[in-house]
Amino acid sequence: MIGQPQAPVRLLRLPDVTRLVGLSAASVYRLISKGQFPHQVRIMERAVGWRRDEIDQWITSRPAGQSETPRPQPRRGPRLPVPAEAAAL
Repeated sequence: MIGQPQAPVRLLRLPDVTRLVGLSAASVYRLISKGQFPHQVRIMERAVGWRRDEIDQWITSRPAGQSETPRPQPRRGPRLPVPAEAAAL
């Protein structure tokens, strides 16, 4: 069967992946260990990369405008009065 030629697979290194997805390397590896991010592929003995098509698919599958976990709001205690000597400075 004759089909259209496939585009070559483009591999991304970790700095490119972190730039594209906006996560740190530690976050990328944490998501991989949870099965929530594409696994890397071995390029050479000590080099890995990620398939660009899988990273693009992961990005488009993310809900827009929502983070993975909500950040806790900082606690704010009551405001204390400023001593008069500190206010004069």
